[in-house]
Amino acid sequence: MTIALPHWRLLAYDVRDPRRLRRVHKALARRALFVQESVAACLATQTELEETLAAARQVLAPADDLRAWTVTDPARMRWIGRGIPPELACNFPVQTLRHGQRP
Repeated sequence: MTIALPHWRLLAYDVRDPRRLRRVHKALARRALFVQESVAACLATQTELEETLAAARQVLAPADDLRAWTVTDPARMRWIGRGIPPELACNFPVQTLRHGQRP
């Protein structure tokens, strides 16, 4: 039996209609944590990712855009600005940089 391991995923969307925007945000928020207004991170297996995308797809219009990327090495990610959201800090091994600071 193969165990499906979760991976960090980044989800970003561009939805033009405010009502659909709220509905997509709500669908993604069931599994993902938002790191910016239209960018979220989630720890999910491929099946869980597909389920999350399917829920969002139900409210998307053809003009809308939703993209997902798998983060293959979260330790190489850099956060510049306010820092890592507390909800992610314990599970997301990224380096936080302040403005002007180099890795």
